This record gives sequence, structure tokens and C-alpha cells, in this order.
Amino acid sequence: MNANPRADLKAALLGSLVSITQGFAYGLIIGAALGGPFATIGPLVALYSSVVCGLAAVVFGGNPFSVAGPRASSVLVFSALIGYLMHAPELAQLSDPAPVALSLACLSVVGCGLLQMLFAAFRLGRLANYVPLPVVAGFINGTAVLIILSQVWSATGVTPQHSVLALLSHLDEIKPAALILALGSATAVKLLPRITTRLPALLLAVLGGTAIFHVLAAFGWGAALGGTLPPPGDLTLDFIGADVGAVLGASQSLTLVRPIIISALSMAILATLDTLLASVAIDNLMSRRSNGDRQLMAEGLGNTLAGMFSMSPSSGSLVRSQAAIRAGMVSALTPIVIALITLAIVLALTPLISVLSQAVMAGLLIALGLDLFDKWTLARIRLLLARRERSLIGLGDLFLVAIVVGITLIADLATAVGAGLAISLLSFVVQMAHSPVRRAYRATNLIPGMYDDITRRLFVERHGQQIAILEIEGALFFGTAHELESRADELISEKVVHIVLDFRRVKHIDATGARALERINAKLAPLGGLLVVSHVDRERRKNRKNHGATGSSPSRSHANWARLAELGTLQALGEARFFSDTDSAVALCESHLAHALPPQNSTESPVAASPLVAMLDRPTLRVLRGYYRPVNFARGEALFVQGSSPNGAYFVAAGCVDVLIDIPGTGRKRRVRSLSKGAVFGEMGLLDHRPRSASIVAIEPTRCYWIAAADFERLTTQHPDIAFKLMTAVSITFAERLRAITTTLAESDA
Repeated sequence: MNANPRADLKAALLGSLVSITQGFAYGLIIGAALGGPFATIGPLVALYSSVVCGLAAVVFGGNPFSVAGPRASSVLVFSALIGYLMHAPELAQLSDPAPVALSLACLSVVGCGLLQMLFAAFRLGRLANYVPLPVVAGFINGTAVLIILSQVWSATGVTPQHSVLALLSHLDEIKPAALILALGSATAVKLLPRITTRLPALLLAVLGGTAIFHVLAAFGWGAALGGTLPPPGDLTLDFIGADVGAVLGASQSLTLVRPIIISALSMAILATLDTLLASVAIDNLMSRRSNGDRQLMAEGLGNTLAGMFSMSPSSGSLVRSQAAIRAGMVSALTPIVIALITLAIVLALTPLISVLSQAVMAGLLIALGLDLFDKWTLARIRLLLARRERSLIGLGDLFLVAIVVGITLIADLATAVGAGLAISLLSFVVQMAHSPVRRAYRATNLIPGMYDDITRRLFVERHGQQIAILEIEGALFFGTAHELESRADELISEKVVHIVLDFRRVKHIDATGARALERINAKLAPLGGLLVVSHVDRERRKNRKNHGATGSSPSRSHANWARLAELGTLQALGEARFFSDTDSAVALCESHLAHALPPQNSTESPVAASPLVAMLDRPTLRVLRGYYRPVNFARGEALFVQGSSPNGAYFVAAGCVDVLIDIPGTGRKRRVRSLSKGAVFGEMGLLDHRPRSASIVAIEPTRCYWIAAADFERLTTQHPDIAFKLMTAVSITFAERLRAITTTLAESDA
């Protein structure tokens, strides 16, 4: 509540005009389904629902500015169910089936409310955000068409037939005066807002059209104008249990359960959509944030109570709320007063229903239907007509809208929405079912990054064509798994025996995609090859609070690991085939390939291929013996660790070492590369004297030549020419590393 009740009362007076007029109009649709003397009960059913649901929504809901009431979508489903029940064999033996049909239809309203509360309890309302826009647009347009078509008989004065198409065979029965009055009323609703906005156009059109009708009726034109609505029937808000129990208790009435359940589910989905979309729009208007699940729970409670006492379904309404907001609503007092005003007017003015003209009310609903047409659809049509070239995407969206509208007219709204969702899903799968392979290359493409691992570089130069790396992106699911297998088959036909799948950009894997990995591995095994997967790693973080500190990749890597473990692929291939980086995965393939190849004698020396050795002649090397010393390291021994002070540079004479960097927050290290015979490392410390940027660990017995920082300073003083040669070799190493980094960056953006 707000301390300014005067503003809220003023807003309630103006807002109630829109709410009552709109609720009355939608009630006429319900009345048309009931027919006969019960036709005028429809508006009462709708208006009482707006009172009950409106109070429940504002008292228990999460959005104090939401004005609830009947909505066209759920009212149409409710009316269609009444029409079905009116002609059901189970009710045919009754002398007056309308009250029982209304009670059974209200049972679906109770189910609608219970489902809404269930949606709110499990926070399923957010699923409404995943309904494609063309499906929503088709649903809205279909609702608009149904409203307009439902008023054809009242607008023309022709006796209602089983189909609107039957009007073509009854053209001689059309009453021109009634048609003119209906179309004039609809036109007035559209034009009056341009003249005045102080009073709702619907109210002015009803008052003006009714006045014109009675003036002409006084001169004997009443029958030609279609007459007035029948006097209101006897509506008692009794509990529906007695009628429902009597009908459903009969064994032959079980066939009624299915349409009631389907209608309840349809109304629950439609009311949920209306509520959540209206709540979001109201939040934008009021610059606030509401609780959508709580609002949905409150409106579900309101519908449950309304259905128990013969009332129609209701939901959050943007039009009603917007009218109150524009009138100055500042607190929850406005919706409460709107509900109370509605109740007072229904109780006091119900007898005046028989004064209203059928043609005028038909024109009123036709105008509402025209306003209901989706603005996005109309804008898309105008945009396509303005262009000479037609967009396939735009045409596809409009085609889906047309399908939903067509099914709405042929079947019903629930079937149309379901068909639209199915078509959208199928379209999405077809669009996503392209090759998941972002890029494919051979291991020879990695040579620029092997500048320090000379032994490995020479091996890859000779045999790297037998190892292929496939970068996978998006979702590896049933729509893309076949494309991956086909690409693997092509590589196998090109003599590739080892395949590395880079999963860095894979967002999801389903059972079909996981099974594809097992099939590819089964094809490589007879060839002596391997299927290895990179960027899939078990989560080993010590501090869960830092889970997102290093970006999304570790989390995605862990998710893919868990998913493959759940599907059994991890066990089928073996955990040793999964790595956190592609370089380690390729290294496993190289090792496996090296063991499978026959022994080969190579004349190429890794040491001779080193840039440092290539620039130094024998006399220079003899001079250097006085400045460096040989050092040996056992397997697993650290030469130095990340963050330590620089103590000189190293030249690998035999063996191999790994370059490792710490991964923050995990307590583990990541291998950057391996360095073999002929490689130089640690030279940066001779230049900038800053702490080590990585750790170096021997992965096998290793022998290095080490020149201490003090000895290098002494060499620079005593033999500047030799020191210059050494620095030139270091510069070449830096250049190769820079080229490798540039190549890697270019490939990552490819």
C-alpha cells in the first residue's frame, strides 16, 4: 500500500473501465458457447473471475502492479471446451446441458490453477522463454482470427451455422443494417483514441452504438439491426462438485476426462505465458523487478478458487495494468479497488445486459480481435513487401506463423502450439545438423610450435601426416554425429591412423555423439591407431570458490568429462586417452606411432639442428668450455621452479625436459611444451633478471650444459664477440617463438 491513496483511487476508477469492458467482451465469447438463455451468463462468469483472480494476484502475488482478468487465449480454450461438452453424448440426455457443461469446463479451470501452482513450485515458468517467437506470434494471430470469426453471425444477423464457410450459402439472410452497425462500432473503437484518451474507446463505442440502436429501434428497425442480448440468466456461484460428481460418476462419461485434462493443460500453459510476459512488461514500465514464480503461484490459486465456483480462467493482463499505470497507479491499492469496483458494478448493473445490441457487441469483439494481431508479424510482412529480395529466414518465420494459424482454425489452439513447437524443433535440428568439425589439420601444422623440441620436430616432419587433429564446436548430438564419423572415415582413407578430437568448443554431448567416438576408435584400432580427446579433463580444483576464476573452459572441460563418464565412453576408451590440452594428446599419438614404426637410422642430429650449435664453430666451443659446466638431472627432478630467481641458462645435450606452468587455484601444473636435445632455455633470466616464468622438470635422465649468470657476465667482458654470437642465437630463438605464437593466434581465430 502507498501513502497516496487519492492517486490510486483515481487510477482505479479509470483502470476499472478498461478492465470491466474487456472482461465483458471476453465473457460474450463464453456466452456464445453456452447459447440460448445462458448466453448472458458468459460476461458474469468472466467478470466474477476478474474479481477473484485479481484479488488473489495482488494479495498473494509478487507483482503489486499486475491487474489480472480473463484473457482471449485461455477464454477461447475454455469456450471451445464448453462447446464440445454441450454436444457430448453424455450430456445429450439432459434437458438443459449448459449449467453442467459450464461446471465440467470449470473443472478444467481448477486443473489449470493447480498446474500453474505446480509450475511455480518447480520454477517451470521460465520454460516460457524457450517458446519460439513465430510460434507465439502464430498463437496470438490465431486467437485474433478466432475472435473475429466467432462474431460473424452476430455481426451479420444470420442464424449460427456449423462453420463460417456456411455463410456463403446464406448470403441472402445477411441483415445489412446489423452489419453496418457492427462495422461502425468496430471502426469507432479504432478511431476514438485519436479523438480522446480520457475514456476507454471500448466504453464510448458501446454507449454510442447502443444509443444509436435504440434510437433506430424506436422507428421499427430493431429486428433489422439484430436485436439485443437476451436477459441475464440465473447465475448462482455454487460449488461445482455436485454437477461434476454426478456426471463423471457415470461409467459412460470417462470420455469426458481427456478433453478436460487437455484443456486444463492448454489453459495452464497459455495463462503462464500471459502472466510471465505481462509481468516482465510491467516491470519495464515501472522500473522494478518482481517475483514471477510467486505471481504465477498467486494466479494459480486464484484460478483454482474461480474454477471451483463456476468462473472462467484469468491471468495477468498487460492491457489492464497499462491502463492503470497510465492513470497514475502507485501501489497495490489500485488493483484491489479495481476488483471491488468490478464486483459492485456486476451486482448493480447486471439487469442492463439485455439493453445491449448484439451487433454493437460483435463490433466490439471484432475490434478487439484486430488489435490482438501480432505487431511483429505485421512488421515482418511490411518489411518483406518493401524488399525486392526475399529473405529465406523471414519467409520461414512467416511460414511457421501461417502454419500455427491454420492449425488453430482447423483444430484448436493447443494442437497448433504443439505443432508449432514440433516444427521449430525439427527446423532447429536441421539447421544445427551441419558438420561439427570447425577445422581439421595434420600434426605437421604444429611444427612451428616445436622450435625447442628438436627431436620431436624432426619426427613430426617425417610422420606427422599420419596424425590428424579435428577441432569440434557446438553440440555433438544425434544431428551432427554422422558428419563427424564421415570426416573420420575420409581421414582414415587418407592413411591417417591417429585422430585427436579437440573438444575446447564443445558445449554438449549426447548419447549418439558419445557412441560416435567409440565407433571411430573401433575403426582406428585395427590400423594400430588411437582416438584421443583433448580439453576433457577431470576437475581437480581445491578451492571451489575459484571455480570460475580461470574462465569457462575448465568448467566446460569438467562437464564434458562428467557427461562422457555417465555415458560410458570414458570407460570404453580409457581415461588415459583424455587430456586437458591438445599438445599432450598429440604427444601420446606421436609416442604410440614411434613404437609402432620399425627402427630407423637417421643421419639428422637434433643437436646439429639447434640454432645455437649451428652458429658456433669448434674454436668457439673450446673457448666456451671455460664458462659452462655439465649438470645431470634424474627423471622427475626439477631444474628450477616457477617464481625462483634466475641462475643462468641451459643447453640440453641429452634427454628431455617439460616446461610447466602453475594453474591458479588448482594446485596442479600444465605442460606447455617439451624441450629435447639442442634446446636452450632459461636465457630470459640473463636478460631481465626477473623470476622464472615456468618450471622445468626432467622427464627422463637429462644432461645439460649450464652457464651461470656471473659466468655470462664474465664472458661478455672477456670475449664480447662470442657473447654476441650467443645473443644472436637467443634472438633467433625468440623470433621462432614469436612466429609460433603468431601462428597459434591466427589459427585460434580461424
